[in-house]
Amino acid sequence: MAFITAVSSEKGGQGKSTILLQMAGYAGKTKKVLCLEVDIQKNLTLVLEDSEPKHTIYDVVKGSVSTKDAILPSVFKGIDYIPGSRKLKGINVDTTKMQSILNEVQSEYDLIFIDCPANLTSLVESSYTVADLIITPIEMELFALSNVTELIETVQSYNKRAEVVLVPNKVIGRSKLNKNVREHLDEIVEQYDNVKVGTELPNSIVISNFMSEGKLLINAMRLNPLKDKLKELYKELYK
Repeated sequence: MAFITAVSSEKGGQGKSTILLQMAGYAGKTKKVLCLEVDIQKNLTLVLEDSEPKHTIYDVVKGSVSTKDAILPSVFKGIDYIPGSRKLKGINVDTTKMQSILNEVQSEYDLIFIDCPANLTSLVESSYTVADLIITPIEMELFALSNVTELIETVQSYNKRAEVVLVPNKVIGRSKLNKNVREHLDEIVEQYDNVKVGTELPNSIVISNFMSEGKLLINAMRLNPLKDKLKELYKELYK
């Protein structure tokens, strides 16, 4: 059965889709990976799509097509995906919906990634219930801390067995602010079981450049400190 990861943040602009793509891209070199997008922004789909989709996650949620019928091969090796849709806005499902979506295909993949929007919807809640791991990217600023406790408690209200990993993103090495935020994060995770702070990812414009070219930094040949840390994060999460 596939190991399921939901990537979620209650604040936009934290690097959620970018980190998901790097983890999925590295996994796709040796594993069979499926990505689902329930974020109406469709950032993940824009990077993964090879052609205009006939069906989207909306059609799967509504039950008009099967999960298998909506799956497409992506532009990256080893990664299939179900395209996102803006039609998901305002849709309501029960907490068992994501499990019913995945039941048909979960045995066919090694890893499944769910890209969640930066707000709590019923599909996000349903994604939490099936996840083995929730990755929450956090830019190292004080405002980013405001919803961390709420997110952890929301996740654990739906799923106590899932591990929650807070990933400090766009870290500036000698920044006093970054240091203070990290201290606060460490204090927060001490209050909960199954919650930890993951590998810090340094700030780098290179990853945006690669994304704009439809490439993944984690799989690049060139040396880069952020690429090394992304690989370290992957190995930490998917031993």
